[in-house]
Amino acid sequence: MQSEPQPIATLPDVRAFVAEATGRLDPASRYITELLAIVDASSDVADLEARLDRGCRGRYWAGEETFSRMSLREKLQVNLITNESQFMRFEVGELSFLRETVIPWLDGTRGRICSLPSANGEEAVSLAIECVEAGVTPFDVRGFDIQRACVETARTGRIPVSGLPKYVVGLVDERIRRHLSFDVADVFVDAIPGPFELVVCRNFLGYFQPEVVAGVLDTLQELVVWGGFLMLDEFILGKHPELFDAFPFTRLGEFPFFRIRSESLRSRSAAGRARR
Repeated sequence: MQSEPQPIATLPDVRAFVAEATGRLDPASRYITELLAIVDASSDVADLEARLDRGCRGRYWAGEETFSRMSLREKLQVNLITNESQFMRFEVGELSFLRETVIPWLDGTRGRICSLPSANGEEAVSLAIECVEAGVTPFDVRGFDIQRACVETARTGRIPVSGLPKYVVGLVDERIRRHLSFDVADVFVDAIPGPFELVVCRNFLGYFQPEVVAGVLDTLQELVVWGGFLMLDEFILGKHPELFDAFPFTRLGEFPFFRIRSESLRSRSAAGRARR
């Protein structure tokens, strides 16, 4: 059982929380520096929260209304690991590969898709749109995110548009919403209920130190069924290419898509993880 988090009542409490929260992060992350600059400029916790509410990186990406429903702890966290997601955030080549290879393969399978982390649901909605347009049946997209406020927003189908006021939202058609579900989950703590034919994890791993990324990759590979696909992003592939040398998935061409290349390799990877 996890212990209750310590209250954040003073600026020293804030700095202690940030120090703990950044333990897994790449220490060179500019997001850490940016957040600490706001903390340093604040006179007390109330002033800090007011500054964050007026405008910060986390508020920009989470959306004004979603950000307003977060606790101070969550507001700090979402400034360190931001919800940088948008509808149809795929490069041209990635989208072509998704449409020409991955989605046709999904048709006729159980069509289970995982979006992790799912932010306000933009990626999950985008994947569902592609499946509906292609006539895939059956399929379901499950989104998981550590931010409860973002999960609540995703469930409403009223998705904020980054950088615009709360009065402007994207409304998700019921033909898409019926294929979506969202849950609060921390990939570092909670068991993600798989398996899935397609696991998508983008704009996330690059925040972390390499040993942390390796642990998440272990988790992700266990979620993918035999023959299924894992989609990552070019940033993490370029930042830590060494992590993929012994990865039991084969990269498919120039795109950030992977498919398992050896069940025995995955078994050995799991055994190695158990020994760590």
